[in-house]
Amino acid sequence: MLRIEKLCKTYDQGTEALRGVSIVIEAGEFVVVLGKSGSGKSTLLRCINRLVEPTSGRIFLNDEEVTGASSRHLRQLRKKIGMVFQQYNLFPHKTALENVMMAPIRVLKHDKEIAKK
Repeated sequence: MLRIEKLCKTYDQGTEALRGVSIVIEAGEFVVVLGKSGSGKSTLLRCINRLVEPTSGRIFLNDEEVTGASSRHLRQLRKKIGMVFQQYNLFPHKTALENVMMAPIRVLKHDKEIAKK
């Protein structure tokens, strides 16, 4: 389950991208984030895995708090979050699902390489 409570993000120059966003997404639900260009969709998604730091509010993934998580804990949480960005280079011969499933394989290989050092 993903739970977002009163999430806000204001950028340094004063642009308010998110204001008090609250949502609960249950396991197995299929959700679409839809809105006009500049409405905060990408900011919301980037806040979920903390590529963008929220100004305030809280985010929970299966009752583990993402906001405020240490770097080490955040790395563990990110392994449970799959995202495909608009501008990322995808494998053209793979489906969207196959592209997303490539991430865990790369993470496992990366972790094994670190463990060897």
